[in-house]
Amino acid sequence: MFVVSGGVGDLLQCLPFVMENKSESYIVSSHFKQSEEFFNKFDISPKITISYSDYYGWLDSLKIIETLMAIPIPRTTFFTTNPFPEKRKRFDDKPILGLHLGYSEWSVSNDTVHGYIPKKITPDIFGIIPEDYNVLVFVNDSEYKEFSNKYPETDSFKYVNEKDITHSLSYVSQCDAFIGSDSAYKTMSSMLGIPTIVLHGDYVDNQRDINF
Repeated sequence: MFVVSGGVGDLLQCLPFVMENKSESYIVSSHFKQSEEFFNKFDISPKITISYSDYYGWLDSLKIIETLMAIPIPRTTFFTTNPFPEKRKRFDDKPILGLHLGYSEWSVSNDTVHGYIPKKITPDIFGIIPEDYNVLVFVNDSEYKEFSNKYPETDSFKYVNEKDITHSLSYVSQCDAFIGSDSAYKTMSSMLGIPTIVLHGDYVDNQRDINF
């Protein structure tokens, strides 16, 4: 039995192995509430799904995984093919810069060492983007409400905020470069071979530092 543990970025890194080995049994342990549905999209049904919402729940999940003697799924650095169907093009001219400045609620509330980007820096980032780029900003509902009031969409500035995160992730392939926080969007961008800059705290994270 194999196990994938973590958030959406971790699921992405494990996805190629799972898709090539659908007959195996899998445990999914994640703070992403739709983790089971994520794999169901690829006709994969996890045998066990463990959900947690805080640090202590994560520790409990590790004990369960240890008891079951599950094997960590080998992670992939780059996709050989894009696992998500591409969406309609948001722009037809100029290179596209992707931006994602937020973190998951779990990371913000339970792992402040990750160096959460202060919201006050966001207007500065939007204001210094060269005019020769189109921009896709990946947001959740609360970020869209906050950002769009001050920075409405234009012909060269668009938001991506799909209800299904896999639909939002499918837009990443349209980007020619990407700047993001330590989140699933930067993982998707990097795995697609898109030049990617990641903004994160100055601390040691072996898994992150090996891959990014």
